[in-house]
Amino acid sequence: MENIRLMEYEPKSMLVVKNKEVSLPCLPVLDVHTHLRGANPNNGICDMAALIKQMDNNGVKCVVDLDGFYGAELDRSMRAKEGYEDSIITFSTVDFSKADDVDFEEKTRREITRAHGLGVKGLKFLKSLGLGFKWADGTYIRPDDKRIQVIWQTAAELKMPVLIHIADPKAFFEPLDKYNERIEELAGNPTWHFGKEEYYQFDEMMQMQENLLTDNPNTTFILAHTGNCAEDLGFVSDLLCRHPNANVDIAARIQEMGRQPYTAREFLIKHQDRVLFGTDTLLSADDARNPFENNRNYYEFLETYNEFFPANAHEQQGRWNIYGVGLPLDVLQKIYWDNAINCIGGK
Repeated sequence: MENIRLMEYEPKSMLVVKNKEVSLPCLPVLDVHTHLRGANPNNGICDMAALIKQMDNNGVKCVVDLDGFYGAELDRSMRAKEGYEDSIITFSTVDFSKADDVDFEEKTRREITRAHGLGVKGLKFLKSLGLGFKWADGTYIRPDDKRIQVIWQTAAELKMPVLIHIADPKAFFEPLDKYNERIEELAGNPTWHFGKEEYYQFDEMMQMQENLLTDNPNTTFILAHTGNCAEDLGFVSDLLCRHPNANVDIAARIQEMGRQPYTAREFLIKHQDRVLFGTDTLLSADDARNPFENNRNYYEFLETYNEFFPANAHEQQGRWNIYGVGLPLDVLQKIYWDNAINCIGGK
């Protein structure tokens, strides 16, 4: 028998099933989790007409661009999208490079208020808040740190939802050994591994998320990637039950939800008013593919009972296929559109 390395192993399934082909959603879609990479013509939104056409061709009526950035980059991003406000909603963020400055709170409040005045509808925070940005003493800035409370308070005052990505798949915090189910991805992307002692660990990050929701009951949160814990939908369900200010998107997590279709379907129906459609679509100038091409996998997952199909058309995440959950039309209406409008505000 030929010796084959795990990373070279690409088995072809012998399974024969009759799956329904899905290329477009059954209803208009508002994608709350896309990255349009600002107004840089070499890496982001430059040909707006082409972008809107790509959206239309894939059933996407509107997207939330989470790459509004801040300061001058925000200004450029907003100028690039002038006239397309019905199709693109912008979320901005905060500059943590001077978090130790005595006037950080004042400047942050002023920048968020300025962004709101420019038409920004919400705020977005990456996992770099907790696993990247540091205080001057070298410790990582926790999302629940009281010294940055001004962010969540200002968002509440301006009725701006906060979409926040805390942590990563649980396997990314586990040892790199034979038991790690995502070791292939981590071998190819070593910076995704947070199992080192220097980082806050997964359970700590989940507690920070809990604290954030508890300490800011008037702030609307959209917890990215199925509450940042799609491997444990019971945990996420309990979180939603405890915190009426919490919502989740499903971006880049159908590979987790689709391998537990019974549990996922029950979760999505139970929390049908709190789940938002998102894909984590990334617009990149060096990629000739339609950035919304992978949406069809999401539509297939949500709308059909199809069996054993890939979660991602281009890059498999985890060595498994997924199954559809066949949601009712009224639930799809909420997840595809209504819940996003309720969180972000009417268009």
